[in-house]
Amino acid sequence: MRISDLVARESPPGTSSPPAFDDRNNPRRSSSPALSDNNQDEDEELPSIASGTRKRQLKDYTNFSKQASRNVRLKVGSDGEKAVVRFSKLSATAQRITIYASLQALTSQMDTVSASNLVYDIPSQLVSRIDCYAFTLVISPTCSSYIAKRGLLCIILAHLEKNPQWGYTTAVKAEKHKHDTIVKRIQKALTTRRNSVKTFIKTSLGYAGRGTTMLKTNNTWDVVELCNTVIASGDNVMSSRVTPTLPMLAWFAFLRQILTEAISDPQSLAGKDFWAGVDNTLCQIRDTRDGDPVRISKVFTTILDRDITAYGEIDRTALSSEEFSAFDDSLDN
Repeated sequence: MRISDLVARESPPGTSSPPAFDDRNNPRRSSSPALSDNNQDEDEELPSIASGTRKRQLKDYTNFSKQASRNVRLKVGSDGEKAVVRFSKLSATAQRITIYASLQALTSQMDTVSASNLVYDIPSQLVSRIDCYAFTLVISPTCSSYIAKRGLLCIILAHLEKNPQWGYTTAVKAEKHKHDTIVKRIQKALTTRRNSVKTFIKTSLGYAGRGTTMLKTNNTWDVVELCNTVIASGDNVMSSRVTPTLPMLAWFAFLRQILTEAISDPQSLAGKDFWAGVDNTLCQIRDTRDGDPVRISKVFTTILDRDITAYGEIDRTALSSEEFSAFDDSLDN
């Protein structure tokens, strides 16, 4: 009988400026140094001797500007190229002012650069807590969902926020780059643990090897051996090893049944995405039993009984009668 049946039951080189016009013989040149220094822009075009009154035409650097833009990989016709062309048509003084304004803008931007562009090293104590809780939540028989947006990630963040002494303070949470770094660390830890658990479950079904190259053998594990193997994999993040409980055995029997069905039906939801299939089945169980703990417990008891029948009897005397808590802080390093 499949779980579904049970559920149904209830992203230029520089150029020199044009040579200055030599107007020392120009009779119209001002004889006042003050007027010459203060009121005459040194780069303003002076009257041409040939025309007498017309200003000398500026040299057209449009083509050179476009070539220079291409040299620095500005796209043809882009705003950047157009800005370079406009800049080439300015007088030298106007160009210098434009450059100075740009430098001021860059300086202002540099002044506002904060630690957000620096690498944030998560405190070691906080890393230890993250790794520990990622492990205990993934093996917890009270886990409500594995990959839902407000699932395990939010549960861990909420617990860390209640204990700011570990490093996830209000100030850290308020700094986006630090918060995002912590979130990514939690997500990575959860993904690692989910992958590990799935591999152990598949091995317990008699598959040997890794990933998609796992081959079927006859070396299956009973649910206690499966549970103990998974628990032992958390020794590097736990100060003491957890003792399996009956609800934990039922939980791993449930996960093993989902994986068995996923392997037999690759086109099913669990076959395409194992953990999405787990979440979906959990939701169905809760909904069809109206969230009643007693009725839900009966479903898992039935699943465990089937698992024992399929993979071997278990020694119930080695089980802990204490309720397992994912946030038992005496268990972390």
